Amino acid sequence: MKNFTLLFFVILFSACSPRMHYLGDVFAPTLDVDVFYDEMDIKRDFRVMGQLSSDNQNNPTINLDKIKEEMIKTAGQKGADGIVFLFHESYDNNNTVQSKLIKYR
Repeated sequence: MKNFTLLFFVILFSACSPRMHYLGDVFAPTLDVDVFYDEMDIKRDFRVMGQLSSDNQNNPTINLDKIKEEMIKTAGQKGADGIVFLFHESYDNNNTVQSKLIKYR
């Protein structure tokens, strides 16, 4: 019974988080991640360290705000100084968000 309860909670919590897909470099974690919606707004010299995308796995309880929050958190875990949100698409309870993670020079 104990194993069943543990399995239940693992499934429950994994279903409540958006999926993350990352391709890029990883650095020491950062605490403060700057948020941008256009690369032209970045006033410092930077390089793109990777691409991060996320979706809600057709789970309508995970909205765009939750996806954004989790993507910013993941950016910090990967060591990004900033995240640039590029694109989002919503279709039939499925949201997809794409971004670039940046590292200041």
